[in-house]
Amino acid sequence: ARHILGNEFATMEVFAALHLVAGFVAMRHLSRRIGMSPMTANVAALSFVFAGCILIMGRSWHAFIANAVWLPLLGIAIQRFREGPIGWKWIIGVGGVLGLSYHAGFPQIAAILGMFLVVGVGTVALAESVPWRRLAAVAPAVLLGIGLAMPLLLHHLQMTGGLERFVPVENGIYDELPGALLPYPIVETG
Repeated sequence: ARHILGNEFATMEVFAALHLVAGFVAMRHLSRRIGMSPMTANVAALSFVFAGCILIMGRSWHAFIANAVWLPLLGIAIQRFREGPIGWKWIIGVGGVLGLSYHAGFPQIAAILGMFLVVGVGTVALAESVPWRRLAAVAPAVLLGIGLAMPLLLHHLQMTGGLERFVPVENGIYDELPGALLPYPIVETG
């Protein structure tokens, strides 16, 4: 931002733009890989990166914009798993995506991406009768991702280990839920 645009205050815009461009390229590659025509792949990739959830949540929280890259990369990995035997490059690639996504600033996303991977690979394995040997390669990929996330994960656990969670006195929405379901006079009679 400072060297090209001449404005340090545009750092987050450059961060978002680069992630959206990389997400477009990854989603277009995934779309072509699953058999879409070039035009349809472009529309699918544009629809993905310009989706409201990516743009609105990414504008509100910078760490969320990285999902524009992580999700299609895992989609490519699942499609590659579906196409045939996988090797050490696939394991390192998937482990890298899972591990690096933890360091992007929103640790829950790494867990969600891991679940996305396991469900996607499990669905492919059940639907297409994948050999156990290919399915077994998912474990080292997930373990590599956990290993890459471990330095920051240990730091997070150390910082939050002794904290006590705040327990609210009220029940939240449940106290007023009848008011959402019944008209005002009837709710007040009970």
